Amino acid sequence: THSTVPLVSSSSALSREVGSSKTQLQVASADVEADVDMPELGSDGIYHVMDERQHKALLEHYKDKIIILKVFAPWCKACKGLEPKFNALVRDKKYDNLPMVWADLTIQNNKDFVKSIGVLALPTIQFYA
Repeated sequence: THSTVPLVSSSSALSREVGSSKTQLQVASADVEADVDMPELGSDGIYHVMDERQHKALLEHYKDKIIILKVFAPWCKACKGLEPKFNALVRDKKYDNLPMVWADLTIQNNKDFVKSIGVLALPTIQFYA
């Protein structure tokens, strides 16, 4: 939306109007910045978390929901075995009306972060509530 600044003779009125628009612009840009940190929601209905920043953004954004996070490694045989079962749960209609968010996190390029959230073995499922 575009805002118009009325032409007035008082410079203080003009300053207040411009200052107000600037504040609204700063708030809007902060919202956009927070969205940039959010992980991508895949067509499979799963948020694909790529790093610690996205993990934190997901937890912050959905603090009123249960987050089910699968931690995996692309080369892990057990992780590959879990994938179809996890995807079936995501698609199961009986969970549609529950306040749940599904996500996954690869350990690739995230080994230290994954250890810091308590993952000791793969695959791991974590629940955040």
